[in-house]
Amino acid sequence: MAGLASSILSSLLLIAIEGRLNALNALLLGIVGLWLPALAFSLLQVFALNCEMMNFRRGLDNFSALLSLALPAYVLGYVAHLVGVKISAKELVIVGTSLATSLNALVNRYIAGRSIAITGAISALWPLSTLLAASTTLGVEVVELDYVKLLLAFFVMLLPAIAISKSIDRLSERLVGVKSKEAFRAYATNLFMGAREELESFFNSLGIDSTASCDLLFLLGPTGGVKDIVVVPQVHPGPFRNVGSSSLPSDIVQTLESSLGVNAIAFHGFVTHASDITSSEDYRNILEQVRRAALERLSPIIRAPSSPLVRVDVGGLSVGCQLIKGTPIVFVSGGEKGIDDVPESVRVGIERAVKEAYGVKPLLINAHNSYEEDPDIDLEGLEEGVLRAVEMAFRLSSFDPIKIGVGASRSADLSEVQGMGPSGVRVLITEFHGSRSCYVVVDANNASKGFREAARSAVKSMGYEECELFTTDNHAVVHLRGVRSGRGYYVLGEKTSVGALFSALKAAIIEAEKNLSEVDVAFKEVAVKARVLGDSAYKNIETLIYEAIRRFRDLGLAGYGLALISLLMLCGHV
Repeated sequence: MAGLASSILSSLLLIAIEGRLNALNALLLGIVGLWLPALAFSLLQVFALNCEMMNFRRGLDNFSALLSLALPAYVLGYVAHLVGVKISAKELVIVGTSLATSLNALVNRYIAGRSIAITGAISALWPLSTLLAASTTLGVEVVELDYVKLLLAFFVMLLPAIAISKSIDRLSERLVGVKSKEAFRAYATNLFMGAREELESFFNSLGIDSTASCDLLFLLGPTGGVKDIVVVPQVHPGPFRNVGSSSLPSDIVQTLESSLGVNAIAFHGFVTHASDITSSEDYRNILEQVRRAALERLSPIIRAPSSPLVRVDVGGLSVGCQLIKGTPIVFVSGGEKGIDDVPESVRVGIERAVKEAYGVKPLLINAHNSYEEDPDIDLEGLEEGVLRAVEMAFRLSSFDPIKIGVGASRSADLSEVQGMGPSGVRVLITEFHGSRSCYVVVDANNASKGFREAARSAVKSMGYEECELFTTDNHAVVHLRGVRSGRGYYVLGEKTSVGALFSALKAAIIEAEKNLSEVDVAFKEVAVKARVLGDSAYKNIETLIYEAIRRFRDLGLAGYGLALISLLMLCGHV
């Protein structure tokens, strides 16, 4: 409908230029002269390219969007007409459809993965069919065929598309070793069709061989059996939805719960996209090794100190630590400042320092709960703050018993498009010396600062002395149809509210309170060989995406703007 409306609006401008402003004429020209030729060309292009990616439905969406993008050319032509440039309706039809043609060739180069020469040659049929249709429109004599101007407009408008393609190709070959059409086609195939093979192969070619690990803290009940499991994967969810470890948080929870029949709660570790597993085979392997480790015999840590939850402020961030039977549970949360991924090097340094000082390995958690675009985090100060929090927790610890309960719930009213992953809402409650703390984990990709504060306030109003919000950074909620956010997903607080989650949150807390009991713990680390994205490849891909968008925008505005003005001046005369 957007394309039809744009065609009719464009035809009004054409009729006005000819001095024949008539609603019926405009309607006929818009439908028969502009919209139907575009529709017919779209159908022809689908068959000519024979590409599953550009099927009939996407072809319709494509030509509708391009007709809308061509409208500014008609507006500019009409403005030129008003200031004295003598341009005819037939010349403006040539200019407008040539603009849409060039953009179409560019879009299909990346969607279909064909060369700009092939997509450009096919696209040339669009302005020709439009001229033929408009010239024979019943009762509307606004177009006479002019092949010279048609060819001139077509080639002039194609130049920006060629320049954009060549520029982004050189960038892509330098950064990732392949032409941009191959990289973007692989991404589009996964996005639109759910076929991950091309994209997985692309990421595997860039990745490195490494070790992927996962920390498991088993909470043992009075009889020594496992009652709950705390999971902190040292693997990042990603790189993209449907590829690699993108859905790790919910997958690992489902794997453990289906194998042991107990509640599992997954946190986001100190990891970046450099730790994305790129191979589906390696990803399945780590899930299987985690499952096997959970079924093996455990060696419980019976006599070890526990502590209340303590916090220190570090440059606008909040660092928390609680000892659970000698194991430091450490988290970094947003506060005045937002929080993003914490580099693996920080984790390694902290683990080494804590091991040397206390003889234990800490569970390092990134709360990932206060979205901010590129937050400036003092990593050296963060390490020092974590060590202060751990020291404080040990200083306040005792061998008194600690009670823990885990609960889970799923909000039926919230979808992945709104930012809610499959695992829903989970809570871990601790009680030490009569003081209760609540760890709220939502299977989502970050949250707004306002959402974090509202969630903490809601839980504290239920009688909890301490509360923190965590998200899993699940990439199953990223790049879904219906998401309009420029980042590709909605953080909690954009399409969700604490009120919408409250029933699920309350249900999870009630279940955790019912399960609250004294615990012993057992710790296991699972490590496997895996193909991961690596820091260099991640940075190169990130650079390619942002730089390609910038070049498309800058070259597109400059190139198409200059081409439009040049053609309007060449086709018309003052």
